[in-house]
Amino acid sequence: MFSKEINTTLRPFLRGLPFTLVLVFLGIWIAGKYVSYMTPVYESTARIKLADNQQGPTGSHLYDDIDYFATENKISAEIELIKSNSILEKVAEHLPESYIIYRVGDIHSTELYDQSPLKIYTVINDSALLDRPFQLTVHGNDYTLKTPGDKQFKSKLGRSLTVGTSEILITRNEALIKKRPGLQVDDNYRFVLRSQARLVSEIRSNLDVMAMDKDVPVIRLSFKSPVPQKAHDVVNLVASCYIRDFEETKFLTADTTVSFLDKQLKQYADELNGSENNIEEYRNSENIINIRQETETDLRKISDLKKQMVNIRMNLAAIDTLNQYIQQGDDRFLELAPNFEAFNDLLSTELVKKIKSYRAERKELLIKYTPDHEKVKIVDENIHEIIEYIKESINNTKTNTQIKLNSLDDEIADAESAFVGLPSRERTLSGLERNNQMNESIFRFLHEKKTEAEIARAAKMSFHRIIDFGEVPTTATSPSPSLFKALAAFLTFLLGTLLSLLIFKVRFPIGDEEFIQKRTLLPFIKSIPFLKNKITEQLFFSQWASVLWLNEYFGAGKILCIASVRDGNKKEFITDRIATALQLMGKKTLVIFTNNSLAYTKPGKRYEAISIDHLLNEDQTWKQEILSQYDCVLCDPGTLDQEARSFLTLSSCTSTILVIDSLHSKASEIDQANEISETLQGLKLEIILNRSGYYPTLIKLDRISSFFKKLISSPAKFKPAIR
Repeated sequence: MFSKEINTTLRPFLRGLPFTLVLVFLGIWIAGKYVSYMTPVYESTARIKLADNQQGPTGSHLYDDIDYFATENKISAEIELIKSNSILEKVAEHLPESYIIYRVGDIHSTELYDQSPLKIYTVINDSALLDRPFQLTVHGNDYTLKTPGDKQFKSKLGRSLTVGTSEILITRNEALIKKRPGLQVDDNYRFVLRSQARLVSEIRSNLDVMAMDKDVPVIRLSFKSPVPQKAHDVVNLVASCYIRDFEETKFLTADTTVSFLDKQLKQYADELNGSENNIEEYRNSENIINIRQETETDLRKISDLKKQMVNIRMNLAAIDTLNQYIQQGDDRFLELAPNFEAFNDLLSTELVKKIKSYRAERKELLIKYTPDHEKVKIVDENIHEIIEYIKESINNTKTNTQIKLNSLDDEIADAESAFVGLPSRERTLSGLERNNQMNESIFRFLHEKKTEAEIARAAKMSFHRIIDFGEVPTTATSPSPSLFKALAAFLTFLLGTLLSLLIFKVRFPIGDEEFIQKRTLLPFIKSIPFLKNKITEQLFFSQWASVLWLNEYFGAGKILCIASVRDGNKKEFITDRIATALQLMGKKTLVIFTNNSLAYTKPGKRYEAISIDHLLNEDQTWKQEILSQYDCVLCDPGTLDQEARSFLTLSSCTSTILVIDSLHSKASEIDQANEISETLQGLKLEIILNRSGYYPTLIKLDRISSFFKKLISSPAKFKPAIR
């Protein structure tokens, strides 16, 4: 049973396989043609390794001892910096052209980039000309230009053209034409003069920046473009501009630090000299040689506390410097502030990004509006609010630092009180030496930091470095012909299979005897399989004729009627083969037929046949006369849906077999058989299914062969247009 169900399911699929394969081939062919017309996209990739905190004199450990100058490499922050306007604007400035030019084709346009035979120079005073397409037609030395406002101008190459308040100069790219003598100049073009904001937006939309691994400080940059050279140029420009910006920021930080440390060194050099002179003078005046050993520990403690105090005072001075930049409106605080650890999270991320974003927006607005315009004022107000917030944060930090300084004053006072019990001379000398040690330690500390800062400023080195430059891609990342073809093959195979099953379901609803048995209570006696050759055909009907004879369908006074509701069910074929088989068994056989069927009158028939028209014109004695002369009598009454006399014939038969054909019969024929059985009371009606479980191929092999021959013989019809 299970095997039968599998066979029933697979047979429609297998018979519809040629149809499905044709669809698959067409799908693959169409996908290939579609891909050939699509614009390929190329991707170039570069990698940047970020500096380690311990790497070289210019590493972020430069300010480890000054808390507010400590820096930390955060990959996520660096990724945002790379995608920021400040970096991408620099990239845009270094691109060879600010415009994008296409050669217009029949199917689509092709971006030319550095392979354009034309050069375009502009002085744009009208923002309406930006970010909108120009249509250009070049013929010889003449050209026709259609502006975004649908104004048309005619001019010559190399001659400046005035468009409103703007100037446009279009020339031949002589350098490229010399390299490529056959380069076509006369053609239709389209170009767009891009604003900086539009150019930055396009770069950002095609740029992908991501971390290679959360534990490894390596950033991957990739840029996509329909032009391989452009993908290579832009991704390397982004990487280079990022490294250059990092170097400039580090230099500015180092330069500011050197200036700050210079001031501190001068102050503490004077204090160190003064403290040394005080010790010498006091020793001489009091004739003191050694300090008590038990004071060493206290001296170290006090020295450390004094060092911390100096650090905090330096921090306060640095905060004042930063506040001064802000008060003066100096934008350098945006670059210097992230080096203050206390403001790192505040200023290196969201607030700085917002300020830069608002200033970029203000820059764009000023192209169209005056500074007094409402939109510009709103942006100015937003920038002002952020800066006021930053000021408040800095003041809060300064307050907290001052509190810490006061606390250290108290600790130092407590430590110094430990010397109250010492002799006055020694206590005084200890204080002088302690002060001298503190000054010496601070001076040495500041000198070391200044040296490191000077090295960083002089070297202008960046330990961020490009470890892999982007290469010119040779293979497009999309579209993928193999992927498109595979997807097309899968979808068309699925579609072909579903269509095959649907077609078989609609055209051939009667697949097997199970369908018939579910639709009628009439007895089902036989399934006739699809008979492939004469031998199997003769064997099958010989066996079935024997069964019919043994089951007494023939004999004294019996007529077997083989009928069908409509034509095309092979009832004449079945009647003929049964009659032939009976005759070969030695049974004298007669076939009574209607409609003057030629199937029973062809020469060479072994059985006898007579038209029912003659018998119906006679009296009813014909039945007895015929039945007495023949062993087996079969009757073909014609189709039951066409002739009323067919029903008259049925009443003369003792048994009636209704032929249902899996290829040509409709489900409604079974319903009609039920009606006939109810109408003709006493009619012994039985059903057989011809060509049971057979499904024809949806497409003939000769048609498939013819299609492929036409496709091969006319390849020019399927070639894509030249881009």
